[in-house]
Amino acid sequence: GNVGTIRSLSIPAGGLFASVTIFGAGHFADTDKPQEVYKMLDLFYNGDML
Repeated sequence: GNVGTIRSLSIPAGGLFASVTIFGAGHFADTDKPQEVYKMLDLFYNGDML
C-alpha cells in the first residue's frame, strides 16, 4: 500500500514531507483518530519507520 511505497523511496526531505502529507491525508480520511496521523508523522521525522 501507500506505506510500503513511501518507505521504499529514498527521496529528499521535501519529497518525504510531501509523501507523508499525502499518506497522512489518506490515513486521516480512513480514521476517526487524527492523533494517529500525527504519531505517524512523528515516526517518519524521527526515522523510526525508514
